Amino acid sequence: MNKWQQIRQQSLAYILQNDIPRNFGELVLNKEAAYAHEDDIEAPSYNLANGWHFYAYLAVAPNLQKAEKSPLTERLVSIYDDYTKAAKSATAKAPDGKVALLEHQGVLLHFYLDYGKEEYKPVIAFAKELSEFVKDRIFKDKEDGVVGFKMAAEFGRSIIIKVPSASGERAAHSRISLGPSANDPARKLLGGQAPRSWHLAYRTSDGVAPWVDVDCTPPKTAEVRFSIDEGTKLQYLVLNTGIEKVPDNPPEHPAIYYGFVFRADMDGFTDRVKSAFAKNNQSDIERLALDFINFMEDVNDWQQSFIPGHKVIVFPWAGDCCNMITYPVDATNGNNGNLVEKCLSSFPTQMILSWRDHLTAKNRRNWLSGWTYGMASGSIKVFSVFVDNVPYRLMAGWPVGISQEGVNLDGTKPDDLIMHDDDINEMDDYAKKSFSPFGGYEHYKKQDKNSRQNAIITKVGRSAKETVVNGFSVPKSKPYFPESK
Repeated sequence: MNKWQQIRQQSLAYILQNDIPRNFGELVLNKEAAYAHEDDIEAPSYNLANGWHFYAYLAVAPNLQKAEKSPLTERLVSIYDDYTKAAKSATAKAPDGKVALLEHQGVLLHFYLDYGKEEYKPVIAFAKELSEFVKDRIFKDKEDGVVGFKMAAEFGRSIIIKVPSASGERAAHSRISLGPSANDPARKLLGGQAPRSWHLAYRTSDGVAPWVDVDCTPPKTAEVRFSIDEGTKLQYLVLNTGIEKVPDNPPEHPAIYYGFVFRADMDGFTDRVKSAFAKNNQSDIERLALDFINFMEDVNDWQQSFIPGHKVIVFPWAGDCCNMITYPVDATNGNNGNLVEKCLSSFPTQMILSWRDHLTAKNRRNWLSGWTYGMASGSIKVFSVFVDNVPYRLMAGWPVGISQEGVNLDGTKPDDLIMHDDDINEMDDYAKKSFSPFGGYEHYKKQDKNSRQNAIITKVGRSAKETVVNGFSVPKSKPYFPESK
C-alpha cells in the first residue's frame, strides 16, 4: 500500500465516522481530514454545493470536429483558444468568487455560479456578457466554421468532485459534478428541446420548474473588450513509466501524437445520481460521491500500469466518460503511424479486456455494467488553455471527433465497442469479422462482447493450457490478440 492509499483510507474512515460540517467551499476528503500533512500529495476532494450550473455550447461545423487535414484541425484549435479567452473575459467581469469554470470540453463549457435560487438576474447578466465576448472573439464571418451558440442553467443541489489525474498534471485533473442540476442543463443543450442560438434556457429548481427562455443576442455593434492578460505559461515535465507527461503547450504550438483516442462512457450512472438526490438522504449522496472517487482512483491505477509497449496521455473525465490518448512506442521508431497500423487488429480489444480485468481485480464488478467504448486512430493535437490560472487539457483531430460521435450513437448496448470503417478496414480478417453494422449508420460498426470473445478464440486457437478471461477461455500464454505483423 503506497503513501497516498494509506492517507485515503484514513480520510475515508475519519469522514464516515465523524460528523463533519459540509458547507460549499470546504474540502472534506483531503489530507487535513485525516490529520496527514503530506505536501507532496494532492488528494481527491468533494464539495456540497447549492447554486447554479451553467453550460455554454458552441456549435462547430462537423468538418472541423472530424478534421482529417491539418489546416482544419488548426482552425478548430484556434476556435477553442478564442472560446477560452471569451470565457476568461466573462469570468473576470463577474464579482469575485461568484463564477468558476469547472469543465472545458472543447465546444462545451461548464461553469458554477454561486448565486441563490432567486438570484437569476446575475445568471442572465453573465449569459449576456459571455455571449458578447463569444461573438466578438469567434463569430467574425459566416465562413468561420462556427454555426451557433446557446446556453442553459439550472439551480439546485450538487456535489462537485475533484480527482487528481494518474499523471499528477493539473491540466488532466477531473472536476465532475453529480446531481440533477449539474446534468440537466447539458442534456437541455444537446437534446431535442435545445434553446435557439444566442438564447439562455434556465430554471430554478432541480428538474421541477419549467424552463425560462431569455434572448441574449449581442448587439450588432458590440464593443470589443479584452484587457486581461491572455498569456500562456509553458510547463515542461519529465516522462513517467506508463504515463506520458506532456507540456502544457499553448494552442499556437500544440503537441502532436499519432495514436488512439479511447473513450469509455458509463450509461445509467445519471439515473443512480438522480435516485440518490430524490431520496434526499445526504449520507447516500456522499457515499455515492466517495464510491465514484474510489472508482476513478482505480482507473488511475489502471492508466499507470497499462499495457506494455504503450504510453498514455491522461485527460479530464467528461462527467462519467473517461477520455485518454494511448499510443504504441518502441526503442527504435518511437511514436509513428506504422506502429499504430500494426496494432489496429489487436489493441482495441486489448484495451477493453485490460480495463475490465483491472476493475474486476479491484472488486469493481458493480461498476462494469453499462460501459460503451469508442476508439479511433490518427493524428491528434494536444494543448492546454488557462482560465484563472487553471490549465485545461484539450485535443483536436479526426480521432477525437470520430470517437466522440461513435460512443454517443443511439442503439449501442453495454460492452459495445464502436469504431469507424476507416480503422476497421485496416484490420486483419479475424478482427474485421468481429464488427457488425447497427442502427443503419453508414460508416460505424460495433463489436459486442460475444463477437469479441469469438474473434479472440478463433484467432488465438485453443490450447491444452487455457485460462479464463472475462468468462471465456483463451490460451494461457496469449490472453489477448497477438500483435499483427
